[in-house]
Amino acid sequence: MFLCCWLGLVALIPTTLSTNPGVKVRLTEKGIEYGRQLGMAVIQQKLRSIKIPDFSGTEKVSPIGKVQYSLSNMHIVNVGLPKSSVDLVPGTGVTLSIGDAFISLNGNWRVKYLRIIKDSGSFDLDVNGLSIATTISIKSDETGRPAVSSDSCSATVGSAKVKFLTELYDTTSH
Repeated sequence: MFLCCWLGLVALIPTTLSTNPGVKVRLTEKGIEYGRQLGMAVIQQKLRSIKIPDFSGTEKVSPIGKVQYSLSNMHIVNVGLPKSSVDLVPGTGVTLSIGDAFISLNGNWRVKYLRIIKDSGSFDLDVNGLSIATTISIKSDETGRPAVSSDSCSATVGSAKVKFLTELYDTTSH
């Protein structure tokens, strides 16, 4: 269905180039629902493929002193967007809401303090109860071309749990 609509629009390009260019789109509830389902699948796929950058830093921790830390090799292992909706906002655009979302990731951690004490391992992070809402305006600029902007955006996190696993080294000789 999507491909047929796209091909139909492409077929109209020569006509619009020779006359007053423009396309009018009429959104229906059925069309919005189809777009929501397709969009949620794409968002989940994109989230799973995100490369999370490594980061490190130094913090002063009383009474230990300076602690160096790093988080590396982080990747998303699970993501869910079970509740979502897209609604028209008359005269403005659309509102996208995602609720009860969750995301799990894991990676490696390393710390060093007192210049001689080092520790490292892996971690698992689970974030639950994510809610995200955004309103996107679709208006025309001074030339009549469509302009898209974000009117509002909010997010909340229900809970986050981190499990640190320590690497154990066998110091006995065999």
